[in-house]
Amino acid sequence: MNGYIDCHNHLAEIFHKNPDQAQILIKESYEQHITYFMQGGIGPENWNYQLELQQLYPGKIGLCFGLHPYWIAEHNDELCEQAMDKLNQTLTQQSKSGTLLALGELGLDFRASIVKNNHAHQLKFFEMQLEMSRWFQLPLVFHFVQCFEECKKFFDFFVDFQIQGLVHSFNGPPDHLAYWIKKDLLLSIGGPVCHPRNKKLHESVKKIPLELLVLETDSPDQAPPSFPRGENRPISLWDVAKTIGIIRNLDAEKILDISNKNFQRVFGEIPHGS
Repeated sequence: MNGYIDCHNHLAEIFHKNPDQAQILIKESYEQHITYFMQGGIGPENWNYQLELQQLYPGKIGLCFGLHPYWIAEHNDELCEQAMDKLNQTLTQQSKSGTLLALGELGLDFRASIVKNNHAHQLKFFEMQLEMSRWFQLPLVFHFVQCFEECKKFFDFFVDFQIQGLVHSFNGPPDHLAYWIKKDLLLSIGGPVCHPRNKKLHESVKKIPLELLVLETDSPDQAPPSFPRGENRPISLWDVAKTIGIIRNLDAEKILDISNKNFQRVFGEIPHGS
């Protein structure tokens, strides 16, 4: 492909709230050679936003449908089960489109403000989505926050389940790395690496095998210091690449080439010209 991949962002949400702004962000990204945008799924409404954006920018938007831990935490069992039925229908409809790349973002977020003392609720629908991914044979985009020990217990229980995909916005210390490396999951690094005080992530980035490294922005969230909080843009992918390049003693372009190659190995080739 010609151009670089932002391996995880939420342009579809920006597009829903402000279509003109989304188009500005995509145009400026093209000018900076960022030409493909992998989405992160949130819930049923968001899947529709992704489809609308993909119709406007064919060949430029990677579709990713799933139930985000935030969405699950905000909805009761009945509504989540209805959404799972909708997810099954949507994946069935889109699985042959060539633009559906993954199921996600699924996972666990055990921050008190998110989980609200209902760990079992998140775990239930995390497991259901994992089981669904087996049927559709899709790579996964994971959202894991403050749940490392619970993740280990969960995956160790499902030891026969061969997973493929990426851990979105990896921000863990070096002592978590060995587990994810053993799982052969891509580790997606974003804006937090650009913060000078984030020494634990800098140490992790030194040790991530290059064949498991991909880059993301998570825009409009997780802005590097050079962007206003809550106003992150896909062009900040260059900030991430330059920071990682300094840590790994490689050019930013080389880092982005590595990210492109790794992403396409797991999620499929992006058509030439993207």
